[in-house]
Amino acid sequence: MKRYITATDRFDRDSQVATEVKRGYFRAALGGLVGVVAFSGLMRFVAPTMIGHPMDVPAMVAHISGAPLMVGMLIHLFLGVLVFPFVYILVRRFLPGPAVIKGMIFAFGLFIVAESVVMPMAGNGFWSADIGGMKAVMAAFIGHMVYGVLLVEFERNILPARSSRK
Repeated sequence: MKRYITATDRFDRDSQVATEVKRGYFRAALGGLVGVVAFSGLMRFVAPTMIGHPMDVPAMVAHISGAPLMVGMLIHLFLGVLVFPFVYILVRRFLPGPAVIKGMIFAFGLFIVAESVVMPMAGNGFWSADIGGMKAVMAAFIGHMVYGVLLVEFERNILPARSSRK
């Protein structure tokens, strides 16, 4: 016997999806916060051992926007804690592989945009050519991968959803 999807079925499914997105977004935002802190720490304290100077992302954002350093920090936090986790929640179902791989693929996309668009806009050259070249690129790559993994791990494992999704 063929079962037809009714408007009620569709509403129930859509409301379940919306509830899961809300729960996932809150967890992803927490992961984004931890990820931004870890990313900033890596760029501030680990990057100097690789390239000889820190990579101050809030200062780059402030330079691009023509705003003070504090505004650059707020924009960096806004993107990492609110915008990127929301985008991840929207695109995660289209990304291949297990959760950690999805996070790394998502972070790789952020990395490509950062090196191809943001760095030249900040005056650092295409693919960080003017601030350390390949060493700076590798530092940024590691930072983005850490961000992606933390984003996904918090989204998956912190405050587990009430559903049976695993």
